[in-house]
Amino acid sequence: MKKYLLFILGLMLLCNVVKAQYTVNKTKYDYRTYEYEVGDPYNPGVAGITSVLIPGLGQAISGEAGRGLGFLGGYAGCWLIFGMGWGEFETSFYSKGGELALIGILGIIIVDLWSAIDAVRVAKVNNLAWRDKHRTGIKIHIQSYVNHFQTNDKINARMGLRVKLLF
Repeated sequence: MKKYLLFILGLMLLCNVVKAQYTVNKTKYDYRTYEYEVGDPYNPGVAGITSVLIPGLGQAISGEAGRGLGFLGGYAGCWLIFGMGWGEFETSFYSKGGELALIGILGIIIVDLWSAIDAVRVAKVNNLAWRDKHRTGIKIHIQSYVNHFQTNDKINARMGLRVKLLF
């Protein structure tokens, strides 16, 4: 179990090298406008699924390891509350342990779902920011054309290329 936790923490720290800065990016970009493009560095689907399995891992995969550690810490805290409540509930049926255990379970569910939703949003926003940062400056569209026109019983053809530059 210790090796498993160390592996997850190591993965989160390695993913932090990207430094995606979601807190800054979310003010500039709206996750609802995101559409997948080939070459996006973060996959929102993978981020969401991994955050359901291990809360915070999706954020870490999307370059936000600190945010992921926060979700993982909240999830562990909810398990701790549940364990304390369950232990108290087992010793005395009439104690407040049942309520504490219920609060812990609800916290576990809420943190898990919130983590998954947040991981998808983080991946989308960080993809939009990455696209802006790595956008090429010029797009060139070249199109050939042929025009036919008639003058004095003679058909003439005009051919050429249209070049369109987008900056």
